[in-house]
Amino acid sequence: MSEFALTFDGYAFHGSFEKCAEIANAGRHDTLDDLRTCLFFEQRAWRHSGEEPSKEAMEYIRELVRAIRDKVQVDEGTKNL
Repeated sequence: MSEFALTFDGYAFHGSFEKCAEIANAGRHDTLDDLRTCLFFEQRAWRHSGEEPSKEAMEYIRELVRAIRDKVQVDEGTKNL
């Protein structure tokens, strides 16, 4: 999941660490960009901690990946209308 999280650079997308952190720390999950930002930020936080994600963190990370998958499927489905 770490490799997938890094396919989106939340810092570059939002223009700063602070804006990326604001979205991730607020737990915004409204858009695909929000979800990708949260996943990216989780990856960076755990990477910089030097530890493996906790059980709770892995549950949240899996939830983000599921939500990203669901959002992509819904968005792809609406393009065919």
